[in-house]
Amino acid sequence: MKIIVGLGNLGEKYQKTRHNAGFIFIDELIKSEKITSFSKPLQFQFNKKFKAEMAEVEREGEKIIFAKPQTFMNLSGESVRKMIDYWQAEIKDLIIVTDEVDLPLGTVRIRLGGSSGGHQGLASVIRALGQAGFVRIRIGISRPVLEQSKIETEKYVLEKFSRRESQVFQESVELTIDYLIEFLGKKMTMPSHTLEVGK
Repeated sequence: MKIIVGLGNLGEKYQKTRHNAGFIFIDELIKSEKITSFSKPLQFQFNKKFKAEMAEVEREGEKIIFAKPQTFMNLSGESVRKMIDYWQAEIKDLIIVTDEVDLPLGTVRIRLGGSSGGHQGLASVIRALGQAGFVRIRIGISRPVLEQSKIETEKYVLEKFSRRESQVFQESVELTIDYLIEFLGKKMTMPSHTLEVGK
């Protein structure tokens, strides 16, 4: 099985913001024709047990869970841990999708294991699981052009993409979905890889 979790903050205030790249990605993923062609159209439903909006599909005999924790970013690990325990899933079959300010917009880095890199959502997941041996998909959102302080970065990630940025971000999402789809139903771990829009 695979559990694919997009990290973000709940509420209309945070919709379509840079920090909600994980939520945006998962929303687009379940709408992909390459996913819906295997079953009826998918829709998220809130699951109280896991404190998450969830959907699932079976592809070539492999169960695939899609989730968006509804605990706020910094407590995402609480929801993820419940999923891992319930399905007794292997950590390597967990895929966490997040934003990444240290990657240029249009770049996506896929990696098994590693640190949180200062991302509070990833840090929460690592603390809750007691290990970091899961796959993370980090979608680049770039840093603010004139970054002067940590506070400025925190404000920046909670802002919405500009029209130009939104187009590049969407292209990176589509590129990543195409790559990810190849590994669903294969019962194998995604290898480390870097994707770049236009290359």
